[in-house]
This record gives sequence, C-alpha cells and structure tokens, in this order.
Amino acid sequence: MAYRLGVDVGGSFTDFAVLDDRTGKLFTLKVFSRPDPPGEEVLRALDTLKQRDGIDVMTMTIERLRKMTPEQRANLHENARKQLMRLSDPTYLRMQ
Repeated sequence: MAYRLGVDVGGSFTDFAVLDDRTGKLFTLKVFSRPDPPGEEVLRALDTLKQRDGIDVMTMTIERLRKMTPEQRANLHENARKQLMRLSDPTYLRMQ
C-alpha cells in the first residue's frame, strides 16, 4: 500500500486528504480544530480514517521507519525536535 497524506491545520477546521497511489482513490476528512490540546484533532482524524476507510497511517509510518537507514532516522528525529521546539515557543504561537 502506498498512500500520500496531506493535512491542512486551520483555525476552525483541519482537513485531511489521503490518496491511494495504487487505485487513485481519494479519501477526505474534515474535523474541528481545537486549541486545547493542540494536535488532538490530528489523532482523532487518524483514528477515524482507520475505522472508516481502513487506512492505518500509524502502522504505515512504523513500517516506513523500519526501512530507514540510521542516518535517515537521525535526520527525521532532528527535524521533528526542531519543529516541536518552534511550536512550543510562545512567541510563535502568538504570531499564528
């Protein structure tokens, strides 16, 4: 299975689009965005995609991580750390 996942986190709604590369089928989902706790809408939407459409993004992500080289994993970890630091900065959150 090869899927492409797009996420647009907005102030009122978070939109998801998942494209099945094999079949060309497009799955979409819109959920309410919430400031408390941030990111909760993403987890809820991933669970909905799994229950409704059988798309298990978390399992696919784990499989992809297993296939990465140690250098690729280190780069991914560093990029994620930088993003989390940026998002936890109160001045960044006020600019949004």
